[in-house]
Amino acid sequence: MSDPKAQATQAAGAIGDLLKGGGAADIVKKLGSSGLGDVASSWVGLGKNLPISPDQITKVLGSGPIASIAAKLGISTEKATHTLAEVLPHAIDHMTPKGEPPAADAEAPDPTAVVAKMFG
Repeated sequence: MSDPKAQATQAAGAIGDLLKGGGAADIVKKLGSSGLGDVASSWVGLGKNLPISPDQITKVLGSGPIASIAAKLGISTEKATHTLAEVLPHAIDHMTPKGEPPAADAEAPDPTAVVAKMFG
């Protein structure tokens, strides 16, 4: 699939399980404990999202969740980490429209809305 919007929509849907039910809040905490609190704050806050590298994604999430997402998308884990580095900031930003940390019971964001924010 070469359409960037379609790829991003598929990726946003695949990370839904990772984000729902407190997953987004856990990721924000893991970012903070990994020395990436400024990155996490930018995603939650109302300003511009700071970028995250694929290596940082792997450090924060671990190989298991990345392998699971790669399998759902039918791509390599390397491609999955790059995709997550692009999509995850927008997904968490979308889940925190008022600049407050994601709730423990937050639902996964609508993939189409995340992609609209990315390409908007």
